[in-house]
Amino acid sequence: MVIGDLKGLIGIVQSCKPDGSSVVVKPTNAADFDASIEVECAWVTKKFHVGDNVTILDGMHRGMAGIVMHVDQYLVEVLSHDLTKRVKARGVNLMLGHSKAQVN
Repeated sequence: MVIGDLKGLIGIVQSCKPDGSSVVVKPTNAADFDASIEVECAWVTKKFHVGDNVTILDGMHRGMAGIVMHVDQYLVEVLSHDLTKRVKARGVNLMLGHSKAQVN
């Protein structure tokens, strides 16, 4: 979570409302939270770590898969799996995991 009373809470998004207004999150870094909670989408952001496998979803390098090399506040540096490109992408444009499927 990036704002609100739950700032700093880390969790896994379990579902999203169809209108995109909120998500249900299962906290992973809070011992006193056993249940999932519903929060506004504006309160959450994606979190990546060095070494994560990601796929770029949008922008000039859309479809490129690689490994996270550096994480800044909003930018993530990605090294392509074939080691030929090192690019920066906004975290919002990344998907955790590598997919061989075409990104549309």
